[in-house]
Amino acid sequence: MFFRRKKNKRPKGQPEQRAHYRSELGSNHSLEITLEPPDRSLIPAELVNLTVRGAGVRVPAETATGLEGDDVLEVCISSKRDRWTIKTPAVVRQVNEERGHLSCGIEFINLGNLYSQMEDALGRYFNRRAHLRVHPHFDRPDSVTLSSMGNKMMGTVYDLTTHGLGIVLSHVEAAPLKLETEARVSLQLGRKKAVLDGPTVIRHRRKLSMGELVGVEFDLEHESGFGQHQKLLGEYCAKREREMAAWDSSFEGDAA
Repeated sequence: MFFRRKKNKRPKGQPEQRAHYRSELGSNHSLEITLEPPDRSLIPAELVNLTVRGAGVRVPAETATGLEGDDVLEVCISSKRDRWTIKTPAVVRQVNEERGHLSCGIEFINLGNLYSQMEDALGRYFNRRAHLRVHPHFDRPDSVTLSSMGNKMMGTVYDLTTHGLGIVLSHVEAAPLKLETEARVSLQLGRKKAVLDGPTVIRHRRKLSMGELVGVEFDLEHESGFGQHQKLLGEYCAKREREMAAWDSSFEGDAA
């Protein structure tokens, strides 16, 4: 199968899309992954996390020369223990240099192709529950305080699920943040401005014209963290989803 490198084109005015939050696989999983760019030999990689939309991989620096964001390639994921293999096209969305290796985020670009290869043995590795992701009222932005590695900064909520949120920060404030590091988030949510506070992990970063979008995943296991706020978060997300649906419907009615 032949793929050529292409740039990710986004229609003007359409917001940046976020990757789904991913769960770490743990050290005892049996999955293996290789990346195959169109003009290079196979690149062995370590599979770090996986969802039905993409994966996080770690690649030794000496074998990853030339691997860049927006590269299109074929991904092969297999399990010797369960005796299955899938191959699917993907695009490299993030590349971060770390000691001795590159940490990459890849997004699958043909979900129909991927679904057709799924079996029960494979499906258990994917976080297939879709967490409801909503945007706050843009005329009433919800504020967030994020603290990580001795740095404290203020931002606003970009989007939110019961398992994490996207935070818009200035480019300057976001500069010292590192992926996969712990952070503490204090969030004021909704009209009542209820304060939610707890530990999180920084999962991704993406530059926007208005600043930088930082995605954090809540540590739901922490006894005094966001696990105790799941009911409130769920109610808020459901309410915002209804409001957003009603807003969309009003435009459809006007068009009719």
